[in-house]
Amino acid sequence: MPSQAQVSPAAPAIVIPLPRRHNTNRGRKFPPEPIRPEEFALMLEHCRPLRGGREAALSAMRLRCLLVILYRAGVRISEALALYEFDLRRTDRSMVIRHGKGDKRRIVVLDEWAWTEVEFWLNVRKEIPPGALLPVIRGKLAGQEMTSPDVRRQMADLKKRCELRRRIAPHQFRHGFAVEASREGIPLYSLQGQLGHARLDVTERYLRGIDPMERLAPIAGRRPPMTVIPSVFQQQGASARTP
Repeated sequence: MPSQAQVSPAAPAIVIPLPRRHNTNRGRKFPPEPIRPEEFALMLEHCRPLRGGREAALSAMRLRCLLVILYRAGVRISEALALYEFDLRRTDRSMVIRHGKGDKRRIVVLDEWAWTEVEFWLNVRKEIPPGALLPVIRGKLAGQEMTSPDVRRQMADLKKRCELRRRIAPHQFRHGFAVEASREGIPLYSLQGQLGHARLDVTERYLRGIDPMERLAPIAGRRPPMTVIPSVFQQQGASARTP
């Protein structure tokens, strides 16, 4: 005869919530993906106000100026945000990086086109309390430095507007500067000083995306020696006439 023991209903399962995975790239390493000139131009074109009002217009112009400094000076995002108005030297189009990596000080320069863009922002920036070159625009912190997360959020929004289907981060502008400057014939030692690298091999790694033959092309296009050297054909002709 089957047992008459009653089986107690099963206790409800205890659900333990798993930690929510945040969509973040923190701690992940990505290969160098330099910003290309056409992407830079596209992003500048989309640096427009997202809404009406002067604050939105100032924000768009500030973002444009930041992109120009990152791409045409090759500075780190932390260095760009730490710039103040008095760090700019109009006489030689230079900027003083007071707190670079390792808290090292250096001077970087801008080309004429980029300096014109920065000068335009400086004239507009007079509407904001004095302080950082790329400051908070309104509120109690107006005039103080922006934060890196704010910049990354704005870049993410800009990427969507440009419909770019790849990762966009501030450091890619720095790699883009190095690649394009090298293609224009800027010496490696000059790039090292501009980028603030302690070792030349670090600067060399920034240029791995360039085709080797493209980097060797300037050597093939060297001019003849400045001293007068007889042509090999002249020497052969003279030896043929020698009895």
